[in-house]
Amino acid sequence: QSLAVTMSVNPVKNAPELTGPGPIVAPTGSKSVSLTQDGTPISVYDFDARPVSIEQVTIEAVQGEGDLTFNTTDFSDRCSKDLNATVPTWVCRSTIATLNKILPTAIWTTTGTGDHDDVLQVTLNDLGNVGVDNTPQLTS
Repeated sequence: QSLAVTMSVNPVKNAPELTGPGPIVAPTGSKSVSLTQDGTPISVYDFDARPVSIEQVTIEAVQGEGDLTFNTTDFSDRCSKDLNATVPTWVCRSTIATLNKILPTAIWTTTGTGDHDDVLQVTLNDLGNVGVDNTPQLTS
């Protein structure tokens, strides 16, 4: 008589995944643009995260000046401007499910003269949700 055992091995230490719409161009004459382009929002995924795990998305204006707002009142306490950063920076901390509700509402409003492109850098930090050894991973 034999005994069969089925075992699943799940990967650990996977870096979080950050996807986005690619380059976004504001309509001519517009100072504001949604960070969702053609129905593709910024979104995050982390295989290693538990449903209650908190992750962090940082959005930095590495070129240009402006303001980032989120068109939602449901999660206004999850995102804030980092007043100590050297470039305009906004930090959102929450679960992946909530981040994926907040990020599609992001709107960038430039305060620049329009003589150059504004460049935003988006980084996802899993804050240690990587499995057994708790080494944080960054994705940008």
